[in-house]
Amino acid sequence: MGHAHSCDQSWCISTAKLIDGKDANSFGALFAEKGTFKFGNQASVVGPTAIAAYCEYFFNMICSSKHTFVSLTSERGAGIEARLRIAWEGKCEYTRLNSSTVTNPFTNIVHFNRAGLITRYNIYIDNSNLFEPSTVSGGMTTPARSSGEVSRSTPTNLTPQLTHSTQWRAGLQCRYLKNCTLCF
Repeated sequence: MGHAHSCDQSWCISTAKLIDGKDANSFGALFAEKGTFKFGNQASVVGPTAIAAYCEYFFNMICSSKHTFVSLTSERGAGIEARLRIAWEGKCEYTRLNSSTVTNPFTNIVHFNRAGLITRYNIYIDNSNLFEPSTVSGGMTTPARSSGEVSRSTPTNLTPQLTHSTQWRAGLQCRYLKNCTLCF
């Protein structure tokens, strides 16, 4: 891979703004009809609509994210199959729903077709600490959000938290989403 062109850096900055702004629909619109998106060790998601829905679900599980750049390189193909591939290294600071933060390094490898749409977007990141029960609640009792809900603490509510985390990693809706201490 060679040095990044300024337009490649501009693309990464604008894409980071979409992600940090939780704009799942605009992010999904960057993909080709059969484009794939792979986040960490999750299964690949195919197509703009499915990618937008996947991202929307993830965005609802965090308060915010903030991406910073470490390095950016790009490679352009030649001839009739001219394509672009970008390798973008950085750090992402996540703010959890309980206002605690964690920063994780990542590398994104993004492939584009000739029309400039994404054909493959792979994010290499270990976000296992983002939803760990011990780091999310820190062993502290989580206050109830509304009357009728009871306060929960890590030791007495460990099963729903682990279920939540496991189901999220499997790309499934958490049945504890409304009452899970991870979501407070």
